[in-house]
Amino acid sequence: ISCDKNDPERDIARKKMGYFEADEEIFKSVQEGCGTHGRRHPLAFILEAADDIAYKTADIEDAVKKGLLDLSVIKLEAAAAIQEARRRGENAAAETAEKLMKKLDYYYDKACTGGYEDPQLYAIQNWSVRIQGKLLTCAENSFMSNYDAIMNGTYRKDLLTGTPGSLIADILSDVAYRYVFLSKQILKLEVAADSIFDYLLTRFVTALRYYDTPEWKKHASAVDDRMVRLISSSFMQIYRIHSAGKPENVKLYLRLLLATDYVSGMTDGFARRLYRELSGID
Repeated sequence: ISCDKNDPERDIARKKMGYFEADEEIFKSVQEGCGTHGRRHPLAFILEAADDIAYKTADIEDAVKKGLLDLSVIKLEAAAAIQEARRRGENAAAETAEKLMKKLDYYYDKACTGGYEDPQLYAIQNWSVRIQGKLLTCAENSFMSNYDAIMNGTYRKDLLTGTPGSLIADILSDVAYRYVFLSKQILKLEVAADSIFDYLLTRFVTALRYYDTPEWKKHASAVDDRMVRLISSSFMQIYRIHSAGKPENVKLYLRLLLATDYVSGMTDGFARRLYRELSGID
């Protein structure tokens, strides 16, 4: 089964990476209990569609709120995408996108006429709700139309693929990617975040390398000991439970997971604050 994202026959099940080896027993237990036997659970299609719809609209709305994106850009990009879709013969999707773009004009004109302080914000917020409703209907119809294939594990696409809402969904993703996620402001944030998480992971992995081994006292520094003490007691308890009676190589693997789990579980604000405190910036 292809993992190439540009392959039309690509199985949607390959979109995500899978599970850690440490979670294998849990995964097999869940799989056996749900009766999926290596196939996607039907509810995964619904959950993923809900996530996609929420994020596609939220990204555009947030970008307009923060001044990273203007409605005129959305309209220009949508017009070009609709024209290209008609050229490919995707008339249903093009017509749906065209109707939704007219709604964007409608909400903007309504805001201007009504004297709203920020017509763009009013328009994008109401337009997002309209799009969400349309895409939810498309996902629902797709699930019912492909019910048998979904239930027997042979359906390989997401619920919005091939629906009338597929084009507007693609437009939202493309605009967000090119005009928001590739903007200098966002790129700077990503570079800064990389520095923060690289620092935190390096410090915690170094500190945990010899923890819970006979070599701990010989190799661990006072700083390593303090770093370990910073880790949440609940995370440490999980490590102790799963590492009990395991060979040293497995314990090392679980300690590496302990570091990554703890750091990845941090909120952005907590990670930034901890980085500043540990690096002496504050």
